[in-house]
Amino acid sequence: IYDLLYSLAKGWTFLLTPKGFGVPGAQGNMSTCRMQGFFIETAHATGAYNSLLSIYFWLTICKGVKPATFSKYEPYLHILIFVIFFAFASVGVAIELFNPGIATCFIGSYPPGCESGPAAPPCERFPPQTIGLLYQIFAQMWVQAYIVIVTATNVSIWMKVREQDKVIRRYSTLHTSGPIVANPGFSFRKKKKELGRSRSVDVQSTLYVCAFIACWIGPTIFHLIGWVSGFQSFWA
Repeated sequence: IYDLLYSLAKGWTFLLTPKGFGVPGAQGNMSTCRMQGFFIETAHATGAYNSLLSIYFWLTICKGVKPATFSKYEPYLHILIFVIFFAFASVGVAIELFNPGIATCFIGSYPPGCESGPAAPPCERFPPQTIGLLYQIFAQMWVQAYIVIVTATNVSIWMKVREQDKVIRRYSTLHTSGPIVANPGFSFRKKKKELGRSRSVDVQSTLYVCAFIACWIGPTIFHLIGWVSGFQSFWA
């Protein structure tokens, strides 16, 4: 749902962006601009669900939590994610944080490009020295948290799978080289089956982390540098 709303908000850019800001075919006004910013802000919930999925796999594989146990708390997590991002998006609308940019309406100074140079007009809202911090709080903070959560949980899964692999190899060697002392607490067949499933998740999680970081590391570094150094891009 969040992805759909985000895609629609971006796809209807020319209808939602106010006239007079250089967007070809713009038909919107400041109200539709704020609506677009609202839906783009709520779309950060998508990353929250990605992180939640990573936490689920970490709990079930590394901590032995039963899927049924996790399911008991899942409805509350859905509500929490909705409340958090609906609140952030609503605050953004209330303080008029979502303003026209080069292509979409999102977090930005108003008017666009204000106080970016000697000839630039003064800012009516959110000068460049404050917009970087606000962008960090309303947008990049979440992306950075997702990168940390997804990476940390999947590295833990990778380490757990490697640990299980060592156990299986050790017992496999003993099993094939001669008689071993039976251990009633160890089921070789069960462990081998669990390892196969864990290896599959390990490969999927590794690919997922690589894709996730590849998508977000560029803009994350760019906005972090902008926030720390005070650099403002030409489209801000």
